[in-house]
Amino acid sequence: MGLFAHFDIDAFYAQVEQVKNPALRGKPVIVGGNSLRRSVVASASYEARAYGVKSGMPLFQALRLCPRCLVVKPNFPLYQEFSRKFYRLLYSISPDLEIISQDEGVVDLSRCGLIYRDPVASLREKREEIKTQLGLTVSAGMGPTKLVAKLAASRAKPDGFLHIPPEKTEQFLESFQLEEIPGIGQKTLTLLRERGISSVADLRGVSVQNLRGLLGRKGENLRETLRRENQVPILSPEKPRSVSRGQTLERDIFTLKEAKPHILHLSDCVAMRLREEGARGGRVCLRIRWSDFSESQKCLPLSPPGNDALRIYHKAISLAEKMMDGRPVRLLAVEASSLTYAEQTLLFTPREERMMDAVERIRRRFGFSAVRFLGEKQEKESKLFVFRRAGKLF
Repeated sequence: MGLFAHFDIDAFYAQVEQVKNPALRGKPVIVGGNSLRRSVVASASYEARAYGVKSGMPLFQALRLCPRCLVVKPNFPLYQEFSRKFYRLLYSISPDLEIISQDEGVVDLSRCGLIYRDPVASLREKREEIKTQLGLTVSAGMGPTKLVAKLAASRAKPDGFLHIPPEKTEQFLESFQLEEIPGIGQKTLTLLRERGISSVADLRGVSVQNLRGLLGRKGENLRETLRRENQVPILSPEKPRSVSRGQTLERDIFTLKEAKPHILHLSDCVAMRLREEGARGGRVCLRIRWSDFSESQKCLPLSPPGNDALRIYHKAISLAEKMMDGRPVRLLAVEASSLTYAEQTLLFTPREERMMDAVERIRRRFGFSAVRFLGEKQEKESKLFVFRRAGKLF
């Protein structure tokens, strides 16, 4: 039987802002963009959540629920600094670490028996150490599987610790609604309920063959995940499986011409991150959120795989040409997936390679927006960087 501990920083962005500015402590805080009409809530403090404010909610709607909320612009470099410190603290608990997101990770303690004679007491102490080192509250859950540990951490929020021993696993899992189980979205939930499966207990009672017939491989994986003895291995945190960047637009756009500067900027951001990771993308996806909040996504292969902003951009534009049909667009996102980390094939000339290296050094020192493609903003500023090899972009 395994032993996993799941750690989750409470209201991450909002807490970091409260640490940075103590005047915000104890007050309802929303981290979001500059535009009241267009922005969404990136994070909300628990004081704001008490009014019904949630992450992903339109900012104007959040302020209707809580007019007293203080809105703070996101500071992503600061959040990344806290996140890296969080990763280091988790790694000090066990080398078997899986990073789930900036503020969430799970450690496998199965091979640490000689170190943690009383793992429950030791993990309680570790959680307190993490809180002290970060200055942030952290919730943690322990259990015999990754899923149980994650759900225990969710029940422990905020600022709590919950251990589920193996003999209590089934009872604990069955205390959750189907929609609370990771991997069960609205579409899957509808299919399950149409077959009379309305609880976790019902789902656990369905044979693997029937679930496979209903949901395909996903059903088989879901059934396997809910088994008490299921041991999903820890995944290495070193190499991301995809890189994406999205942008909520200040106003709805309708045409490809309006979309091109935004898609170029997002492609540039994705390419920059790929180069930082030493990765190349083998597939490019474009996601569009329409003004009614419905979404569409299409993908194309990128062959050979690469991390060139212009190749990513041209693939994304090909997708936009197929997807944009005159409907108002609220959000655009570009993603590179099917990443490979083999030795890089030189996609630039030596002169261009030196130029890209110089661009990245400038961006690391002065921020991403210090150097951009001409065209990333429709107004042509003289300080913007122009690629000689870019050719005609628009």
